[in-house]
Amino acid sequence: FIVYAIAPILYNLGIIFGILWLVPRFGYMGLAYGVVLGAFLHMMVQIPSVFALGYKYRMHFNLRHPALKRMALLLVPRVLGIASQQIAVLMNTNIASTLAVGSIAVLNLGDNLVSLPISIFGISFAVAVFPTLTEKYTLQKIDEFKQDVIRTLRQILFLTLPSMMLYWLLRAQIVRLAYGAGQFSWEDTRFTVSVLAFLAFGMWAQAIIPLLARSFYALQDTKTPFFTGLAALGINLLGAWLLIGRYHVVGLAMAIGLSSMANAIILFWMLQKRLGKLPLQELTVAILKFIGGSAAMGLAGYGALQAMSWIINTHTFIGLFTQTLVAFIIAALVYLVIMRQWRVPEMALISRLLNKLFRRTAAE
Repeated sequence: FIVYAIAPILYNLGIIFGILWLVPRFGYMGLAYGVVLGAFLHMMVQIPSVFALGYKYRMHFNLRHPALKRMALLLVPRVLGIASQQIAVLMNTNIASTLAVGSIAVLNLGDNLVSLPISIFGISFAVAVFPTLTEKYTLQKIDEFKQDVIRTLRQILFLTLPSMMLYWLLRAQIVRLAYGAGQFSWEDTRFTVSVLAFLAFGMWAQAIIPLLARSFYALQDTKTPFFTGLAALGINLLGAWLLIGRYHVVGLAMAIGLSSMANAIILFWMLQKRLGKLPLQELTVAILKFIGGSAAMGLAGYGALQAMSWIINTHTFIGLFTQTLVAFIIAALVYLVIMRQWRVPEMALISRLLNKLFRRTAAE
């Protein structure tokens, strides 16, 4: 997965190159050239791995091949599902454009911050487990399929729920550190903090949706995620209509979070219905432990924030960064200690990561 992870980085580097070097020379078209360059690099970096696996292209065009028909039937709902996601983005942007000046920017900035843990913990885990789920379904190992889904779901929530708490606890510090400079005013900061707070509540749902959707894809069912996505789109629109009148762009953030939660819950319910009995009691106990540990870390982090505000000057970048770092470390340690005391199996993830880190440090 290393090359797969590097590809989007090169895409962004192409865009940055366009901004810094091509825009001064070609004007706004330089940015478009940078996007094209980034997309080209995104493709090229993955080609060597394809050929290294022994792939050799051979022209074979047979419209009657049964696999082609099957692929087309699966592809159409998937393409429509991607389109519905882009429609949701376009719809929310359009709604934000009718609100106060800067609402679009505030919504995008908040979404960018929330996307980080979702990409790291949600999408990456879902992408990694997808080939395994596909193999298990192909071999009709349904019990192992269900175990892999629940285990990955627990791992995602183990990391995402405390991330939600940290985002909510440190939302003001995160926004000030990330954007609080230049023309970004205190009013902009305040609105972004409020938007981030409500987007963070839907983080758990956005993190598990890629896994649930890919579980259906492994079952060769692309229709169910498409229809649940349409239902979530309707909830998003209805929530925005009900909430923006009173809460403005914050109400739109609420609607986005609610639609994500509804999508995740419906997908999970449909998956349980499709697969049969899932170990819900085991999953519920694990989630309650994660929530309890997250609440404890929130209290510890809040205490650290208050204590640091008395010790250092948080009106400077260094002071604010120090306050945020200390609160983060204390909160994270409290969560990990509690999870270890409760003997949560997902702690093995952290243990393996720390062991690799310490071994690498010792080798250097």
